[in-house]
Amino acid sequence: MPLLVDYIRAIADPQIRSGGKKSTSSDVPALSVMSEVNGVLKEPSQFDPGRPSTGRVASASMMRSVMNSSESSSPSESNQWSSAIGHASTGKSGRVIERLQADIDRLRREKQLLKLRHEEAEKATENLTTRNSYLQDRNSNYEQSHEANIRQIARKERQVEDLREELRREKLKTSKAENQAEVAATNEEIWRDQASQAKSLASQRESEYDTIVACRKNDYERHQQGLDKIKSNFSVLLRRQDDDLEKQKKLEIIAEQQRQTIAQLEDLTKKLTSNFKAYRAEIDTAIADLRRTASSNDSAITRKLEEMTQVTGQMRWVINVDEIVNYNHRGPPPPTTRPVSQGKDQLDGHAGSESERQGEREKEKDKESGRRSPTKGLLTKHRRKESNKSSKSTK
Repeated sequence: MPLLVDYIRAIADPQIRSGGKKSTSSDVPALSVMSEVNGVLKEPSQFDPGRPSTGRVASASMMRSVMNSSESSSPSESNQWSSAIGHASTGKSGRVIERLQADIDRLRREKQLLKLRHEEAEKATENLTTRNSYLQDRNSNYEQSHEANIRQIARKERQVEDLREELRREKLKTSKAENQAEVAATNEEIWRDQASQAKSLASQRESEYDTIVACRKNDYERHQQGLDKIKSNFSVLLRRQDDDLEKQKKLEIIAEQQRQTIAQLEDLTKKLTSNFKAYRAEIDTAIADLRRTASSNDSAITRKLEEMTQVTGQMRWVINVDEIVNYNHRGPPPPTTRPVSQGKDQLDGHAGSESERQGEREKEKDKESGRRSPTKGLLTKHRRKESNKSSKSTK
């Protein structure tokens, strides 16, 4: 509202309303006075004989439309607006329009920044999806390795059972050999007793006795060698069993570590999945908000463009009428015998030529500045249509 009041006061000022031209207060003193009634600016009444008969009423709603339409104008459109109005940009209304155009540029930059952030969010989502698939593949590899370790442990356990069975058989053989050794020792004692008892018969059985002793000695040595071999084999088996037990313990430790690692990876996968779902929900919400904001901004820009086009035509008509009225006041008074229709035709012809000149000036400015925004082309087309209509009406 303060901006609107300043704009209305600037228009009510005689020097600003004259567009920065030379003072014509001596020619048209009545044009510099405007009255305000119920928030509406009015020109002098047409019933006043000292004031022009072609005065118009400029309502406050039209001023608000001008303020709203300036929000959707670009820097190139501000030049067109200034050229259409005259030197109004030197007053408060020009500063207001420039400030609103700066706000529009800032909003457009923010929109571009939001688009870039949206693209970065999509890239981050794709990276997280790739990392999730990589973790899933890695988890499957760990599961396969764990299954292979379980199969290897089962195979080792079967080997241990076989070794235990072989050890049991060796123990049985050892016990049998010990029994045989005990039996042999017992027999040797018996034979010694018999030999001691049969010393009287030693002369005749000495050779037999020596042979028997040698045989028994050979048997004993053979049995002793067998026992030594069995003992060495048994010690080797014991060492192997100890090594297998150590390996089994190491494998159990490795398996436990693998299980802990798999559990940690599963927890990490669950956390990543939950975080990804929450992040995806936030991203979807932000994207929906951005889309709604962009659609509302586009609709607002389109609406403001239409309002600006309409108000531009109205302001051009008002300026043309003002120039025609000023020209009539500066020129010689019309003859008293001239018909009203001829004066109307002259006004229409002057308006048509003025609109044509203004259209040519706009074309030249369009060629110099180039096509910088989509709204500029629409305004140019609309102005050309207005100039063509005015030229046709004069014909």
